Amino acid sequence: MVAFEVPLAGLAGRGARRVSALVISIARMELRRRAKKLRSDENLGLPVSYLLPRSYYPGSQGPPSFMERSLRLGDLQVAILRVLWDEGEATVARVHEALAGKRRAPTTIATMLTKMERRGIVEHRVEGRQFVFRPTISEQEVTRSMVADLTQRMFEGDVSALVSHLITEQEIEREELVRLRRMIVERERKEGAS
Repeated sequence: MVAFEVPLAGLAGRGARRVSALVISIARMELRRRAKKLRSDENLGLPVSYLLPRSYYPGSQGPPSFMERSLRLGDLQVAILRVLWDEGEATVARVHEALAGKRRAPTTIATMLTKMERRGIVEHRVEGRQFVFRPTISEQEVTRSMVADLTQRMFEGDVSALVSHLITEQEIEREELVRLRRMIVERERKEGAS
């Protein structure tokens, strides 16, 4: 426990209450700081991966995979992921260079990568004094998740309504229509064979 000695001699009434409130506030801040320090993995001397996944414990399903939960990504996050998918891995400077037309500061890119890492979308390794980031999810997973989310939010899960909207609202060339028909026929074959 933190002990503070505050001379209250000569203080009475409101003055004493103010000092007491200040001392209590300082004590609470110190206790929060110490509790946070104790919870920190680095201060325990344990590796970050010392915890077993929730799925290890009986009766637990574990965290949902990216396939099961929707990913809502902003334009900058998708642009960063496209660079990482193309390059395999990249530093903040390389991502910034690749997104030169986007007019984003390197610090903005670094902040966004840190947020994406907290969400489990990217991870990093240290090379010299730089972090080298790589995606933890594929472009196909992101596309599937975002289209499923769009279908659910905008078309109440009705895939045919989504396709109908795309066909009626978008300019589609004849070659694309032929390709779409082939895809539908192929899908019908697969469904019939199952």
